[in-house]
Amino acid sequence: MRKAVLIFSIIIVLKQFSQPANCNFETVRQAIAPRIFAEQTTDGKTQSVVITRFLHNKAGIIGSEVGKCYFSYIDPIFLVNTLSIFGFFSFLYFIYDLTLNRAQLTAVLVLFPFIAFYSFPSIILIIIYKLFAIIGLTLFALKK
Repeated sequence: MRKAVLIFSIIIVLKQFSQPANCNFETVRQAIAPRIFAEQTTDGKTQSVVITRFLHNKAGIIGSEVGKCYFSYIDPIFLVNTLSIFGFFSFLYFIYDLTLNRAQLTAVLVLFPFIAFYSFPSIILIIIYKLFAIIGLTLFALKK
């Protein structure tokens, strides 16, 4: 059993990972002006400027862009490409075990993708995901 855990851990660590979209505050800020322009032009020239600006505002666009960035880091396809299929299921087992046994730490795990959003390289998040997958595989192997 230990050899199987070791082999799957090596597969998880050596698996070539895909790079998610480069998301940080700067890319979100750069997306505001083009998005407002594009959304206003789809409304047409006959619509009132006040209604257009009410419907297409900076807060909504920033929220949308931050949401896209957040969910790009927890996308299942991205996780499978990064961790392998074994790593993905062991990552899910780690989340399951963490939720059952240590519910307070689950909130930390939910907020984890924001590490890459705050100007840290996304490779740090990917390495942490790989460590979580290895921990999940180990927890599953040691389960009685």
